Amino acid sequence: MVTPLPSAPPMTPGWYICVRREAAGRDIEDVALALATEPPVKSLTRAAYLRTVEAGVQPATIDLAFALQRELRTFRVDVLFALVNVANGWLDVQFLPPICAVCGFSTRGIDRERCGDCGAAQR
Repeated sequence: MVTPLPSAPPMTPGWYICVRREAAGRDIEDVALALATEPPVKSLTRAAYLRTVEAGVQPATIDLAFALQRELRTFRVDVLFALVNVANGWLDVQFLPPICAVCGFSTRGIDRERCGDCGAAQR
């Protein structure tokens, strides 16, 4: 398993959403505009909600997870769900898929030395 660098933030669901959004080159307002809600909600309200999720104040919903997967091609729902399970104590951290501690990139075939997305050295 790729372990976080000492200066890296903890791998939380909100952290994962934030770093993968940034890896896609999108800001919160841009993603908020693209997210559909039922009933319709102003994009400023959606952006505020997304900020609270990224900050870990509110949990990510299943609807948000799948909407982010549609919008952010760099986002993986299975990784988010695994992080949610770890955060809730339902899954031991050793069972997380390999996740880059810098950009959140994850793939089962990740190079153990370098991240396949940002090129960060992994420890």
